[in-house]
Amino acid sequence: MMNSVLEHIKYYATKIPESEAFVYNDIPMNYQEFWNKIVNYAAFLHESGIKHGYHVIIRNSQNDEYLIAYFAVQLVGGIVSGTEKNIPPEKLAEIAEQLDADAFISDNDTSLYLCKRSLIFFNQHEILKRASVQPEINIKFKMPERDSIAEIAFTIGTTGASKGVQLSYGSILITAEKLADAYNYQSNTLFINPGPLNHVRGIWENGAVLVRGGTFYLLEGMLDLRAFFRAMNYAKEKIALCLVPSHMRSLILFSANELKRFEGKISFITLGSAPVLDSDKEQLCSLLPSTRTLVVYGSSECGIITCYDFNLLQGLSNCVGKVLPGSEILTVDEMHQPCHTSSSNTGLLAFRTTSLMNGYYGAPELTNDVLVDGVVYTNDVGYIDDNGFLYICERKGDVINIGGLKVSPLEIENAALLIDEIADCICIGVPDAVGGNTLKLLVVMKEKGTLDSKKISSFLQKRLEAYKIPRKYEEIDKLAHTSNGKLDRKSYRK
Repeated sequence: MMNSVLEHIKYYATKIPESEAFVYNDIPMNYQEFWNKIVNYAAFLHESGIKHGYHVIIRNSQNDEYLIAYFAVQLVGGIVSGTEKNIPPEKLAEIAEQLDADAFISDNDTSLYLCKRSLIFFNQHEILKRASVQPEINIKFKMPERDSIAEIAFTIGTTGASKGVQLSYGSILITAEKLADAYNYQSNTLFINPGPLNHVRGIWENGAVLVRGGTFYLLEGMLDLRAFFRAMNYAKEKIALCLVPSHMRSLILFSANELKRFEGKISFITLGSAPVLDSDKEQLCSLLPSTRTLVVYGSSECGIITCYDFNLLQGLSNCVGKVLPGSEILTVDEMHQPCHTSSSNTGLLAFRTTSLMNGYYGAPELTNDVLVDGVVYTNDVGYIDDNGFLYICERKGDVINIGGLKVSPLEIENAALLIDEIADCICIGVPDAVGGNTLKLLVVMKEKGTLDSKKISSFLQKRLEAYKIPRKYEEIDKLAHTSNGKLDRKSYRK
């Protein structure tokens, strides 16, 4: 039994050495080349003083350099923490202090000046040059144990504070295998994932490809649609796409005809990291009827929990599917006591799973609030229907209180996006002199300057209860998103 994604790479480097592991800028790297560079990179780190258990921060460069560095640190026995490509110096200093970090790998060291700790700095470009040369390696690297910590992934909670989620090699591998099985991923399918490599979803999704000996294409986000479609044209057989909802909507709005050319070639599109609007899924199915539209749900703390094939069973609003093998869904009340749920009686969601985190690094009290007796308690609100399907209604922190009545912004956004003229929107709560709080809809129009608040309000009144109708409307150029494509609701709450 293999214990890590790293071990799978080593295995395929021997079994199928000439097969492509990944492609970057249309240049492929096969499994043997990939493994050799990982080993050479790890040897350099070892000779430079990086020891087992060292905490190593790697700045995401969203290319082959990051991937090789990521696995090389693991091979030498270090613990990885990936950061955003454009991480502010203050944030890097905060993470370095929180981790008691030992080393920093980046394409530049300009973010180190605020760090109080003395970090060993490695220039990513220089190490990769060395790793490209085949030296004589006299080090016998040991494959990591399944229960050892592979990575500390930083996530932002509802309080805005950074939390370092400790992920073992086993938890990452189990989630990767779950995804490969849920997608029925075949190794002849080119997997295109423009999401950030340092986020857990990037780790899991690309891991799902590597554990099957497949190939993925590295993209630097979705800003360059020409690069995206160049990647689509690279594949000779099948394609699979990993998109966040905002990426998918951009493709539907601006490149629908181009996307439709690949009908029959795209095996599946997996959506996740944020709630997916029903109208978006319906448009995608209409555009690509033979492509499986898969919605996955999970969290950094517990891995992927459910998968929903929208093509097979449409019309289940807010559904994220049935639980995957190795996991169990619990519904609880505010006191974390078990409760029965339904569409009219929602509860908080909790999970027991084989892909569980090892807790938050350096935060035992926070860990004990969330992780109790092998169960992770979340702020996600939802219910399970009689057929075992899970529905996510909202996050506890996203609910807007209007005169004592609880409103889910997602429900309002779902309804508003049925209006053809609206490209995107977000519903927020704003102060009101009379009621204390009222709803406001920020709208991105397909044609700039065409906002008609009376028309939108009239449309919503036919679909929503009166207290859910926004009283204020504002047209904006674009919505704020986080680095991994999620709608940045926290910035609007501020």
